Amino acid sequence: MDTDKQVNILREGFLVKRGHVVQNWKARWFVLTPDKLLYYKYEGSKRDSCQRGKILLKDCVITCPFLEYENRPLVMKLQTKHGVDHYLEACSREARDEWAADINAAVNNLQTTNGKSKTDKPDPAESQLNNISLSKVLDSMYDVHSGIKLSNLVEQGSTYSNCFSGEHLKQGTPLTFCNVFQPHTNCKALLILYYGCAIMCDPPTGSAVVDWLVFMQLVLTRVEAVTLASALLEEGFLRTVGQKSVEALRTAGLSAQFMDDSTALYSFSDSLKKRGSVKAETSLSAVELSGKVIKRGYLLKQGHRRKNWKVRLFVLRSEPAFLHYYDPTKDDISPVGGFSLRGCLVSSLEDNGVPSGVKGNVQGNLFKIITQTDTHYFIQAPTHQEKMDWLDAMRSQC
Repeated sequence: MDTDKQVNILREGFLVKRGHVVQNWKARWFVLTPDKLLYYKYEGSKRDSCQRGKILLKDCVITCPFLEYENRPLVMKLQTKHGVDHYLEACSREARDEWAADINAAVNNLQTTNGKSKTDKPDPAESQLNNISLSKVLDSMYDVHSGIKLSNLVEQGSTYSNCFSGEHLKQGTPLTFCNVFQPHTNCKALLILYYGCAIMCDPPTGSAVVDWLVFMQLVLTRVEAVTLASALLEEGFLRTVGQKSVEALRTAGLSAQFMDDSTALYSFSDSLKKRGSVKAETSLSAVELSGKVIKRGYLLKQGHRRKNWKVRLFVLRSEPAFLHYYDPTKDDISPVGGFSLRGCLVSSLEDNGVPSGVKGNVQGNLFKIITQTDTHYFIQAPTHQEKMDWLDAMRSQC
């Protein structure tokens, strides 16, 4: 049996895994080692001593991003050498990409160890860019079923209509681009939500477009995706929106004018606004969901009635300051609960015993939030560092 003392841990943390038999989603604690990915169940805020499963990494193939799940844009797929697929969801695009990079590195190291040549970069002869048609790429973007989804957003006090969303809300309709800009003085949020932050956390961005190009297999790598998107810019099919993307276009080289960046905004060219195969949709957020997402991650929360502990995806917003939590096992993009941080008391709980109000033998990395209505929330972070990061972030909003 594998134990933490016997292996070199490269990375560990919560991911949400789809089951093989009953295809529901469950939060599991994953431990990445040089040759396998182990996962454990969490009960009573503690990890089981016995692992629930493992994924052998030798000859494993990872697909990231994997965009075929409705309301789950942060999934990656691992396929073992025997053809078994494992679907894992992270709490953010950054976390997903970091996990994918570490897993890929472990797979490549195994190939090197077994005498296979390591291929970090594809053979230039295999590149698809030489033969790709920009007009066909544009047609794919406009495809009703698998193309780019249009919607509205608001950012920094300005409304953008018919925009690329940074997340992928429906199966096969992953992204949204900006078409129209108009001033708006009352709104501060972006309007499409995935766990409440699909756009504010990951706006209609260069990174989202790169995700789509890679997933649709129009390119082999993210570097090629940037080159392809830059070509679309150069030919006038796309345009920049906002200062960051405009500056990148002005200063970058011809092959890197497009930014693989989660804060750079892009849109279809004005001449393509009226193209008929795409229909704009609007999704309005509530005021409390309109703030800028400043932190998100998996934490354990004690229930108010049964006092049991569950893994929840927490999303912290500012202006207005709210903390919401979501059930990562459900496809519902609405929060399970949440509260304003105005007037809240946020405190760290000591690790030298079970604090008052905490059920069971639960201790370590705990903190408590008391709202203005005197509701007490007991929350546990996976590590001490994550606990301190969350405390600092919340206290800055109280």
